[in-house]
Parts: sequence; C-alpha cells; structure tokens
Amino acid sequence: MNYNSVKNCCSSLVKENLMTETEHMGKSRYILYELTPLGLDVAADLKRANDRILGNSPEPSTNCGSSEEKMDSMTEE
Repeated sequence: MNYNSVKNCCSSLVKENLMTETEHMGKSRYILYELTPLGLDVAADLKRANDRILGNSPEPSTNCGSSEEKMDSMTEE
C-alpha cells in the first residue's frame, strides 16, 4: 500500500467523522490521524464481529447472575 492509498483511505474516514486529521508542520512534517469517539465505537464493533467470525467471542455479558445464583434466590423465597 502506498502513501496516496493510505491518505485517500484516511481522508474518507475523516469525511465520515470516524477520524480526525492534524497536520504538523516543521522540520519533520507529518499528519496525525486519530479515531473519534464514533470511530472508536465502530472499531470496537468491527473487532467483536471479527472475533465472532474467528470463534474468539467471549460469553455475552448480562446483568444477571449465574444460573446457580438464580436457583438459590428462587428457593429462598
């Protein structure tokens, strides 16, 4: 992948508000790209999808306790 390909890809992400672009001038000129909060959310969603495809998905999180805890609380009532 060459410089122009990366720059075009990043520019598209900036237009979609997924990244910010900051140009730094000086002796060592460079462009800094950072993910926005929306970009971080999208990246997390993509990681979860990739993990699921690869079979690495963790147990889904819930606000409920384990099934043993549920049974204990039911029998105590």
